[in-house]
Amino acid sequence: ISFQPLSGRPQGEALMDDFLLEIGCEELPASYIAPALDAFQKSLAEALACEGLPFESITSTSTPRRLVVFVRGIPKKTPERTVEVAGPPERAAIDDAGRPTKAALGFARSQGIPAEDLVAKATDRGRYMFAIKTIPARLARDVLAEALPSLIRAIPFPKSMYWHDPSLRFARPLRRLLALFGDEPVDFELDGIKSGRTSEGHPFLCPGPLEVSRADITELLEKLRNAYVMADRCERRGKILDEVREALARHGGSFAEEALLDEVTDLVEWPEVLEGSFSADYLVLPEDVVATAMMEHQRYFPVRDGTGHLVNRFLTVANRTREQCEGIREGNERVLAARLYDARFFWEADRKTRLEEFARRLDGVVYLAGLGTVADKVERMKLLARWAGEAAGEREALDDAVEAAGLSKADLVTEMVGEFPSLQGVVGREYALAEGKDRAVATAIAEHYMPRTLSDKAPATPAGRITALADKADTLAGAFAMGLVPSGSQDPYGLRRASVGIIRIIIEASMSLDVEGLLKRAWQLVGAAVSDQPKASFDELMAFVKERLYQYYLDRGYRHDILKACMAVPIDDLGDFHRRLEALTVAAAEEFWADLVTTVERTFNITRGYNGPLEVDPELFTEESERQLYEIFMSERRELDKLIDEGEYLAASRLYAHTLAEPLHRFFDEVYVNVEDPRVRSNRLALIKMINLAYSGRIGDLALIVRE
Repeated sequence: ISFQPLSGRPQGEALMDDFLLEIGCEELPASYIAPALDAFQKSLAEALACEGLPFESITSTSTPRRLVVFVRGIPKKTPERTVEVAGPPERAAIDDAGRPTKAALGFARSQGIPAEDLVAKATDRGRYMFAIKTIPARLARDVLAEALPSLIRAIPFPKSMYWHDPSLRFARPLRRLLALFGDEPVDFELDGIKSGRTSEGHPFLCPGPLEVSRADITELLEKLRNAYVMADRCERRGKILDEVREALARHGGSFAEEALLDEVTDLVEWPEVLEGSFSADYLVLPEDVVATAMMEHQRYFPVRDGTGHLVNRFLTVANRTREQCEGIREGNERVLAARLYDARFFWEADRKTRLEEFARRLDGVVYLAGLGTVADKVERMKLLARWAGEAAGEREALDDAVEAAGLSKADLVTEMVGEFPSLQGVVGREYALAEGKDRAVATAIAEHYMPRTLSDKAPATPAGRITALADKADTLAGAFAMGLVPSGSQDPYGLRRASVGIIRIIIEASMSLDVEGLLKRAWQLVGAAVSDQPKASFDELMAFVKERLYQYYLDRGYRHDILKACMAVPIDDLGDFHRRLEALTVAAAEEFWADLVTTVERTFNITRGYNGPLEVDPELFTEESERQLYEIFMSERRELDKLIDEGEYLAASRLYAHTLAEPLHRFFDEVYVNVEDPRVRSNRLALIKMINLAYSGRIGDLALIVRE
């Protein structure tokens, strides 16, 4: 974090001051810290804004044992404000004699003013009674003292608990509260702890209180650093990164573990990077197994050489000074040796059993209540893989994908995955290779879980893509059939991730595949497996996936109205949808865009309620401009359809605008469509509807475009 000198302060007596808060507690889990700080920072900013207290900046930092927020430049007092509170309608507040009714009296009492002070004012809904109140100025320090207890109580954590006060649930026990506004404490109490001006140093290197004189983040950081706490998270992360890179460079390797770096940064207060070693005998294990034993179990950084292969070294980050680290290094080496010993034992034990035998054991593993076992899921995946491979034209990879689907979940019952769950798929690949199976099959076993996260890569091989699509489609269909639909932020079965995974796999590989057809096939297979009626509908499943599709492209900067226009056309092929979206995005910057949008929009508006036949009889034309429009449309329609069939959507859009915009505008200027003669009226509406659907029914409904 970077703190700049405060500028713009008035001369003489300062009218603004700074606020500093440190919430001290027992060690927080690393994954809890950033979301908690972000949520608290936002809620504090909102609370200040609601009280009429602007501020210059708000920043935060953290260690495992403290959350720190610093607000620069808060006015010392809130402004005096006048607020208007709406009450009952005037007709219900004043009786025929002009006296206040019970409704008016009750409202006035609730606002703390006499009923005769209520004022009637006109609104969009009619005349209502208002209480107009003047809120006097308050000291900002008093506002903060009143707001902070509830703001701290509201900090969200994945898991919370209470120790003394049942109304306060926090991730770990609170130990201290430092709260200063300027050079004065902000007085409040929480869970029996009174706020004050003291912080605390490193619990082992420099325990005890540290007094802070005023709300000065620089003073706090300096005093903590002198007490062996590097409280500036960016500084702490930078120190670890520099030392890790330096150590890796000595072996020819480079840094690649960003997620682990972020986690380790939130595990220590005074970081020292140590290098340790382990027996080279363990390098006979698959590299992913060795690296996972280091990173996930011990939070060590693996060391690779210039070729990218592991060497028998590791890096760990201690929470001590360098002088105290020798014993720590030896202890970490012993722990890792034990982990790797176990991993080698599991590897050798599992190798005595073939993957096909592990796959048969899936009969005893329940998948979802009501959906049978994991073995049942695997059988559905095999059928889906065959359907998806044939539909996508991936015939050469079809047999490999079906075989991979059959073995994809076999490693779930191995000893290795039991010890290292994150290696599911990877372990299956290694065992398949060790058994001499085709590399395409082994790779697909590992790839079928991909992408695991938003930042993860999609499968790189055809068989891997097909197997992954089968797995994710079955997961979606099964969960929706069981009524396990995500709500709010809760998504325990990873259905949003599965939806985005399907979207990414198809788009990034430029596959031609009907997503709705894939999910419908999965729905049919699940429907045959469930004992009861599905608890959700297929339409709900498709709406869920389309919402993910919309959000996926919105997050990548595509215009929301162009997205909606493309989604108004049935999405038979996700790759085709992507091409339509790209074409309209390019067209929106072209000169013909305005004519294109106007043409589609005008033809849509006038035929909005027309549901008659799309048959045009030229004998019913009475005006030259409608005859010309018909002849131009019919002469260009074959070329238009040809371009659309070939996926040349930008060229089709240009042709549609250039050939039809001018004659269509002339038609609307010279021809009255809604004439009394029903035959002539229907004939004209059918012509306009045909022109509209030729574009909006196949490329995008541009009537949904937001006009500037």
